[in-house]
Amino acid sequence: MKYEVIIYWSDEDQAFIAEVPELPGCAADGETYQEAVQNVEIIMQQWIETAQEIGRSVPQPKGRLRIKDMSLVELLNPKENEHILDLGCGDGKRTTKIAIKEKAARVVGIDHSESFSDEWDKARRAYGDLEFHGDLEFHVMDAASLNFNEEFDAVFSNHVIHHIKTPKEVISSVWNALKPGGRFVAEFYGHGTAEEIILALQQVMSSENYSFDINEDFPWYLPTQEEYCNLLTSQRFTVIVNKIFPKKLDLEYGVDIRSWLEQIPFNTEMFNHINKEAIFKNVQKKVSDQLFRNDKWFVNYQHIRIVARKSSQLSNNN
Repeated sequence: MKYEVIIYWSDEDQAFIAEVPELPGCAADGETYQEAVQNVEIIMQQWIETAQEIGRSVPQPKGRLRIKDMSLVELLNPKENEHILDLGCGDGKRTTKIAIKEKAARVVGIDHSESFSDEWDKARRAYGDLEFHGDLEFHVMDAASLNFNEEFDAVFSNHVIHHIKTPKEVISSVWNALKPGGRFVAEFYGHGTAEEIILALQQVMSSENYSFDINEDFPWYLPTQEEYCNLLTSQRFTVIVNKIFPKKLDLEYGVDIRSWLEQIPFNTEMFNHINKEAIFKNVQKKVSDQLFRNDKWFVNYQHIRIVARKSSQLSNNN
């Protein structure tokens, strides 16, 4: 069979795990690498035979998929009747799409802002009109202090984690929200994002006799791969995927580096005694040779994607 098989060692399970991403729920383990491969081949055959018997379509093998070419929902690989938490759901459109397309038993979206309440009401009504049996919920909640205890098969987060500067608390909250065996799938900005702009900002602030520390004064949390992986393993997660890849984002016509900086939620007190507009103008001048091409400004981002699993043998009481 030509389906992609992902094999990794799990310290928590003390076994090799083999998963088939294109066949939802198809996985096996083994004491050795070879045993895991042999076992998953049997499970794959059984999966296909069962699907054919009950009239369910069998996905055609796509061959090897590169992590960066998959959508984050594909990486999540949600399954029917799962309970899924969307961490930082925004307007709730993606949350609702997962609930409808994947027919999950329960999909919960949380966000720290109440500003999306009208959009959430629209999503609930649209979902209710479809007469699905699953539950769709939205709550205003802090990602670092979730009020869930082993309720979800998966926690999903798309470009939110870099906005939260308490990563240990977020990871701990995610762990508590997951059932044993549950998975955490996320994408966020990492170390090296907007590097040219941040360096120029430090230089311009220094020239004005003001200090600027990225960890203290820049509002985003931008970890390295290794740093975030260590935080996950410290919480006893098994890290399955940990990838970083660059993306160049062209800014919209009329948007320059100054206006990009204006959108960043800096601590306003930092600019109380200096001319912020002049600072941003000088930053743009410094990076123009690097970030202006063909009459367009762009920003370089580093995207981190992670998939981590909570051991099926561990609960919040262990």
